[in-house]
Parts: sequence; C-alpha cells; structure tokens
Amino acid sequence: MQLRRFRYIYRKTKDYLTQGWMLGGMAIILLLPFVIGVGLYLKSVPIFTQYNIWDLIGSAEWKPLSGKFGLYPFILSSLWITLIAIVLALPVAILSAIHLTTYAKPWVLKWAHPLIDI
Repeated sequence: MQLRRFRYIYRKTKDYLTQGWMLGGMAIILLLPFVIGVGLYLKSVPIFTQYNIWDLIGSAEWKPLSGKFGLYPFILSSLWITLIAIVLALPVAILSAIHLTTYAKPWVLKWAHPLIDI
C-alpha cells in the first residue's frame, strides 16, 4: 500500500512539473514574437515620425548618411528571390511527390516518409 501511494505521488509530482515546463515553454514561444514586434516598433518610431510610410516604401533612394531611406529595392529584391525560389523548388517538389506516390518501391517510401514529415 505504501509503495502504491509513493508511486502515485511521484507520478502526480512529475505530471505537475512537466505541465509547468510545458506551460512556461508555451508562454515563451507565444510572447517572443510579441516582444520582438514591440522592440522593432520602438526602434522604428523615430523614422516613422520623420517620414510617411508610403514615402519609405515607394522611394528607391537609399542614403542613410543623408537621411534618405527608400525600402523599394529591398522589397522588390525579396519578392524576386521568393519567385526564383518557387520556380526552382516547385517542379522538383511536384515531380518528387509523383515519383514517391506512383513509382517508388516500398522500402524507399519507408525510408523517405519520416524525412518528408520533418
């Protein structure tokens, strides 16, 4: 009887500690993007008080020493890189999926399925 009670208390304590760790980890994961966003906002307030946001986005001039900050080249280059990555990766992904679902042997699927899930 004593051993059963000890196991019960041990299991309950372990459950509470695990629940606390999980709750703490979840709180950190959920709060971290918010804290990063607030930090970015506080650091960018001076630039937004001097310039209109549409002037910053639409201007192509980048001269930080002169106080001219145009974000258009950065936005456009990010979109181009994203488009190039999609154009390169999409055919490979689709052809790999077709190959795995129709032509691959079972041992290949058994090996590849955990890698795909990652």
